[in-house]
Amino acid sequence: MQLIEECEALDAGVNLALVRFTPTGLAFDPSIGYEEWVRVGVLLHGIQRSVHWWIGDWLNFGERKYGEMYAQAEAATGFDYQTLANDKWIASRIESSRRRERLPFSHHAIVASMEPSAQDVLLTIAETDALTGKELRALVKEEKKALGGIEREPYQVALVFTAFGHELRIMFDLDETLQVRNVEIERV
Repeated sequence: MQLIEECEALDAGVNLALVRFTPTGLAFDPSIGYEEWVRVGVLLHGIQRSVHWWIGDWLNFGERKYGEMYAQAEAATGFDYQTLANDKWIASRIESSRRRERLPFSHHAIVASMEPSAQDVLLTIAETDALTGKELRALVKEEKKALGGIEREPYQVALVFTAFGHELRIMFDLDETLQVRNVEIERV
């Protein structure tokens, strides 16, 4: 465990000359040492924990700079519309400087509908008390009840279908009672 913590402190520092990443696996140079092998594991863990932040930030930047949106992102990443929409929304609601490295993306998703000050408090509690996602959801529910049920776009549902020879996407924003708050239609 101490070696893993040391690797995290060094930002993994993987010698990529000793590892070949392919779409279907990893190949290792036979000379790789144990410590380097552990660093690869730490790197993989970091990638897994960070990828949805990266995708959300990438989408938000692309929208601001190029007007690019989901059709291009789906083609580029292979992720479905709903995953991309969630990543984008969560990343837009919680700026990079306020994200907690020790908490998973899913914990941030749970608090994303809250105001930034409430997000910070809830994330601090989740971090210091090592809350599970279920415990954090219960805490958020209590907080929203205390605030009079204020809700900010907690759910999005998308339907894609073909009508009159055109592929259309209908996106619904729903509140916590699953009542439709907003509907958008776009041609895919």
